[in-house]
Amino acid sequence: HLESDRKKLELDADALKDRIGKVRVQQNETRSNDQYKAYEHQIETSQREISRLEDQQLELMEQNENASKQLAIAAMAYTALKAESDRQLADLVAREKNLTDELAAATEARATAASGIDDPVLLNRYDRLLKTKGDNVIVGVGGNVCGGCHMQLTTQSVITAKGQSEMVACPTCSRILYFTAAMG
Repeated sequence: HLESDRKKLELDADALKDRIGKVRVQQNETRSNDQYKAYEHQIETSQREISRLEDQQLELMEQNENASKQLAIAAMAYTALKAESDRQLADLVAREKNLTDELAAATEARATAASGIDDPVLLNRYDRLLKTKGDNVIVGVGGNVCGGCHMQLTTQSVITAKGQSEMVACPTCSRILYFTAAMG
């Protein structure tokens, strides 16, 4: 856009130069002193206009140069950002692959562990709790309080959890409770 404006100004200046040339021819052919001065005035006016147009051309050339520099800076910034973005994308793709591999290994380990459980009702209960409670399905007993919902447990629930002979669930949140000597 700046270059096309500059070209237009250049064409306008060239047209004025042509006009000056024609006026000079007319000026040289005139016999009247008044007519000669009128032509001289037209030439001076045209020369001032040419000077103004050339100044505008220089200004546009300067703006074009500045725009080119800014474009180069923006292109370098874009290249740097693109490289960083590509690196981050590669990191995310690698991370996704690692997580997918870990998930496959964990799924396989869980399937192996689940196949070793003889009681399908217990496994079904665990799976149901896993869907509703998230990862925190089996919780410890600390100070007669459930490690999941933090509600006070009945004495019988704590004694059964300490005995570890049968599965016991929190009467409030239904999570499976366990007890170790370190919790005692």
